Amino acid sequence: MAFTDVKDPTDRLVAPKEPSDKDFDSAWDDWTKFTGSLSVSHWLLEAMDLVCGCNPVEQVSEYIGGSWSSYAKQAEMWRSIGKAVGDVATNIDRGEATLALSWQGNAANGALHYFDKLVKEIQEQPKVLNKIADAYEKAAHGVWSFTQAIGGLIEGLIDQLLEVATAMLAAELTAETGVGAIVGTGVAVYEAAEAMHTWGEITKAINATNEIVNNAIGELESLAASGAGELKLGTFSQGAYQNPVATVTGPISEGMLTK
Repeated sequence: MAFTDVKDPTDRLVAPKEPSDKDFDSAWDDWTKFTGSLSVSHWLLEAMDLVCGCNPVEQVSEYIGGSWSSYAKQAEMWRSIGKAVGDVATNIDRGEATLALSWQGNAANGALHYFDKLVKEIQEQPKVLNKIADAYEKAAHGVWSFTQAIGGLIEGLIDQLLEVATAMLAAELTAETGVGAIVGTGVAVYEAAEAMHTWGEITKAINATNEIVNNAIGELESLAASGAGELKLGTFSQGAYQNPVATVTGPISEGMLTK
């Protein structure tokens, strides 16, 4: 008895779409627009080096840089593959149910048992695929959340550093002791302390996001080393199905069908 597939797995295998969240999709563009409009003067660079020991805008830019939205697309791709595999299991299950209406005898029972177990093992595969998708999604969302949160902190830091830079310039213009005069400037000391606190918050956000990304990468490496191996057809416990009737030559007697 023939049967027709109830699902077409290839319908699932389409190119992943761009992330639906507009902010996520444009996070890097928004960041580059912000940094592109920022005029970094000599004294602002001096203030950055004094307070942060680096250029915080460049450091954050290097961290955000890269196509993190592609990680979100990777997650969608793996979930689509999982759904396609699930459709294959559904087709086998429905086909088995249809054939069971006409199959009889011990050989038929053995075949039904084989395909029933095969369906269950195939149904396990989307779980592994979804774990891969979860790891990509965690990394993408971690950087996206960081980008959204960091904008306000960076703007606040730049404002504070501008106050420090202004005091440094004033000290240069009004004191013979040069940049060292900043130490005696109350406003500059206060703003420098505030800027150091803000930079500390930014550093915490970087470290927290870095942990999220590293954990996600660790999960992917672990799945590649072990879990992804479960996706190979050769690992199905029963091996290829062997039809006992197909190995018989000559006329098939009624008794053979009940073995």
